[in-house]
Amino acid sequence: MDRDMHKKKPVKTTVPARPGRAPIRTDLGKTEKIRTVGGFDKTFLVTVIILLAFGTIMIFSASYAYAGANMGDSYHYIKRQLLFAAIGIVVMYLMSHLDYKVIKLGSIPIFAVSLILMLLVTFSSSGEAHKGAARWLELGPLSFQPSEIFKLSVIIILADYIAHFYDKIISDDFRERIKYGFLAYLAAGVAVVVPFLMQKHLSGCIITLMIVACMMFLGGSDLKVIGLLIGICVIVGLIAVPILLKHSMDRFAVWFDPFSDLSDKGWQPVQSLFAVSSGGLWGVGFGASKQKQLYLPEPQNDYIFAILCEELGFIGAISVICIFAFLIYRGVKIALRAPDRFSSLLCAGIIFQVGLQMILNICVVTNTIPSTGISLPFFSYGGTSLVILMAEMGIVLNVSRYSLEDK
Repeated sequence: MDRDMHKKKPVKTTVPARPGRAPIRTDLGKTEKIRTVGGFDKTFLVTVIILLAFGTIMIFSASYAYAGANMGDSYHYIKRQLLFAAIGIVVMYLMSHLDYKVIKLGSIPIFAVSLILMLLVTFSSSGEAHKGAARWLELGPLSFQPSEIFKLSVIIILADYIAHFYDKIISDDFRERIKYGFLAYLAAGVAVVVPFLMQKHLSGCIITLMIVACMMFLGGSDLKVIGLLIGICVIVGLIAVPILLKHSMDRFAVWFDPFSDLSDKGWQPVQSLFAVSSGGLWGVGFGASKQKQLYLPEPQNDYIFAILCEELGFIGAISVICIFAFLIYRGVKIALRAPDRFSSLLCAGIIFQVGLQMILNICVVTNTIPSTGISLPFFSYGGTSLVILMAEMGIVLNVSRYSLEDK
């Protein structure tokens, strides 16, 4: 009799929580769901490899003249980027086989360590200054950019936070919504703004704050709350940027008319516009760019898309954008099919970051927005950004292996 009564009751699963936190209960109806492991999303993996290969080839084309003149070795940047790409592939493989639940358990330590590294950039004498902003940290033989790690850690900890407190974030209780859906995100915003402003890293600050806003939206926060937090950030920015980031204000001034300051800050955006406009429909041909011949400063970095437009033309530029769009599409599909809220938010946050950086970088290259240090994923030269990006792709591939099926 007891067994019959038990069979008629809906089955509820309980996801273990951290000590001190209430477990999350998921009512799955009369059918119990289990997390199953399958193969990777091969289409997503192939798209990542295509972008990595394409980006590496473009770094070689864009950098050899600059490297030859400034480094004494035309292959300086491509040799280093190939090493970074090899390390990135290994990291992607490892992350794709590390259960994402391990990442969830380490969300707080990961965020704490990345925050400490961000602060060390400001207070450590080894912090390398870049155009008036300290962004690099040297630890022995290693030199890396902690902001890249920090952006990923923000995605991880917010995905974990929303997964644990989702019911309270969307609660009908006004006090709970204020506590968990406003004050907690306000604290996250402060934790993001302070270290970036101390580094004078405006672009990193903007990108990370937009990631926070995206995670809030995906986590069910009220649009009014999101708008209020964005408004607070804008007000703080209007006050702090002119005082702490004077070099950024100079870029804003030049943005309206870069031709007015060709001898200094307007030179790079003007040369970028020349490169983009010179490409035409089909481009001047791979390797035939004129702007990379010491006209466009450091063409292998943030302005590499301008060289791509010049050499491969409108068709090449649109092709790259379409590949990125397809990567984002596959990433969103993986996020929608993820077995739990944490993994879904984790994938969505990573894909949003990639898409956001791609759009902002292209806007900078075309002078649609002021010049800022925003790299183009897979294409811009840089070891830290590429390795962390490949780790993120590994995480998405990891989540793509799992799904919920009827037991």
